[in-house]
Amino acid sequence: MNHTSDISLTADSILDKFQKETADKTAEERATYLEEFKEFQEEHKSHASQGQTEAPTSSKKVLHHFVAFIMNSANQLVELDGTKDGPAVIQDDCEDLLKGVATELQRRLADGNITESLSM
Repeated sequence: MNHTSDISLTADSILDKFQKETADKTAEERATYLEEFKEFQEEHKSHASQGQTEAPTSSKKVLHHFVAFIMNSANQLVELDGTKDGPAVIQDDCEDLLKGVATELQRRLADGNITESLSM
């Protein structure tokens, strides 16, 4: 672990055990150790689902949700929307992510596909 001189770990805590067991290992060896570290896995499982919102059933219409736009390595503007079947290419040869998204949102507003209640 990096910067262990700047932080204090609780004695015999999971991180303390991990640090002691992997102090002389390479980053790759630490990653492998972490993958097989049962105590860490158990602790993670016990906290992983806390505070999670139950996903709506597929029959419920979702009115408000998050959508992300990205530009992939092929310079395509891609929409990531969890209510759709998968990523959707919105524009090929997108040179500017912000301009591409703004143009798409303006088009959707004009076509009535989204309303002005959109939050960005």
